[in-house]
Amino acid sequence: EGEEGDRITERIAEIMAENFSNLMRNINLHIQKAQQIQNRIISNTFIIRHKINTLSKAKEKEKIWW
Repeated sequence: EGEEGDRITERIAEIMAENFSNLMRNINLHIQKAQQIQNRIISNTFIIRHKINTLSKAKEKEKIWW
């Protein structure tokens, strides 16, 4: 029973190590995905601000000419 118990304990440790490794990999993928979404939102915000500024400057120029 001692040897069999050691083998079972060793197998459980292997399974736990494998599951932990897979868990960490999945967590890292979710973190990367969240960061990509955040970067896309920030980028889109700057694009929108730039377009608003460009349009408002164009309207100001149009007022000057008319």
